[in-house]
Amino acid sequence: KSSIFHYSSADQETMEKLLAEAGNAFRFFSGHIGEYPHNSLTLIEIPGMEGTDIASGLLMIGTKSLEGFKQGYYDELLLSVACQWMASGVFFKFLGKGFWFLQLSLPHYLRLMYIQQAHGMMAFTQNLKTGLEAYKGIVGTEKEVSIMDVDLPNTKEKATAIYGKGPYVIDLVRKEIGDENWEKFIQDIYKNFLGKILTYDEFVSYLSKYDKDGTAV
Repeated sequence: KSSIFHYSSADQETMEKLLAEAGNAFRFFSGHIGEYPHNSLTLIEIPGMEGTDIASGLLMIGTKSLEGFKQGYYDELLLSVACQWMASGVFFKFLGKGFWFLQLSLPHYLRLMYIQQAHGMMAFTQNLKTGLEAYKGIVGTEKEVSIMDVDLPNTKEKATAIYGKGPYVIDLVRKEIGDENWEKFIQDIYKNFLGKILTYDEFVSYLSKYDKDGTAV
């Protein structure tokens, strides 16, 4: 398995650092979730594109995002790599119940798990706290929205619910069922739904197998 980067503006040092970070995350997710189904993950720089975009086995990086990577901001890259397992490996029912929670909150939390492994619990906690604090800023206001009611994360408030509250909720679930059960749960989903569509109700049904006390569901 390998990562390949096709670029037009990156210098050699940036390219090597980006591939190293993507490779480290790649190995983490392969070990903790399941074997990556493709021979390689191809990264392509797309001049003029905003942000990053993904497909199975493919990660498209806008030049503006690449500039952020040069400064050492890898959150977007790590999230995109995590999506290769949950979003472009296991697919979620488009705009179905809890779609954005599964499509973005879940891989965002997997990114945090990688940060915990690579940089320690303090870094994990700080990242989780930063997102939650942003969400607390809209709690109780007319702009607050339930994670399940987000139709499209096209406003600051909706995005905050998905990226701030969503991972926090998943962390609560992980704590309730324990790290060992959490890892088995994610591996179970990946094994059974790789290349298939997973609904929110199926996600909860699988979770209930590892939630013996019924406190996490």
